[in-house]
Amino acid sequence: MRLCDTWNIGGRIGVGTFLFLLLLSSPVFAGGAPASGKTVNGLVLETQYLINGISQSGVTDPAWPEAELRVWINSAIEDINVLAGAQESSERFTVSTGTSEYAMTSSYLYLKDVAYQTGATTFRTLSKGKFEDVGNLQKADEPAYWYEVNGKVGIYPLQDTKDATASGNTIYAIYVPLNSTLSGASAIPTPAMFDQAILYFVAKRAFAKHGKVDMAGYYDTLYNREVFVRKGIYEKERSIWDIIFPKNLTPEKGQQ
Repeated sequence: MRLCDTWNIGGRIGVGTFLFLLLLSSPVFAGGAPASGKTVNGLVLETQYLINGISQSGVTDPAWPEAELRVWINSAIEDINVLAGAQESSERFTVSTGTSEYAMTSSYLYLKDVAYQTGATTFRTLSKGKFEDVGNLQKADEPAYWYEVNGKVGIYPLQDTKDATASGNTIYAIYVPLNSTLSGASAIPTPAMFDQAILYFVAKRAFAKHGKVDMAGYYDTLYNREVFVRKGIYEKERSIWDIIFPKNLTPEKGQQ
């Protein structure tokens, strides 16, 4: 789902107001939902209850060690990110004359979008292009497409020597991060709406390990249904205004 086509903010809220807000909150690309807030160990416990891996007296089943469940939770988060792009981060680059490719410094699974900023009030997303088209399209003063190659994000078409109008502008590469291994105390980085999908993923792995194919298949069905239903909700919530004005997650006075 594309973030947006071309929009001009000056006609909506006034340039002065926008500049003031922009100074308070520079553009940050993020998803439309906050992170879960639960920990890996918290989901380990929930998984144990789901698969009857813990008794009412609190005795854990040695067939499903907690260390193993933590590994599968890490795998679940990566799989959900691949399927639904549930986490988003961004890198910001200033366009410079004669430079069409900019190296990403973060580890990532894939790039989702590239947005282009010209001046203080105009933003637009670039269309996903093809590496083969670079240098083969009619040149323009500003880029219209982006591509990815060897850990770099490229933009095109650009003039070779007359890109003064593009130089100094900004591009934002929005990517799905490749997380470091989460420990038991680590916070779950994906949105809360995907917590149930994580449990189903771990449950299917747990039952598959012990050859319980029917139960593994049952939880695999639940997992896929949960991911794609939540993906639809997540993408519907994903808004360009979250990019320009990140959501204030602190409750307003009187709403606690």
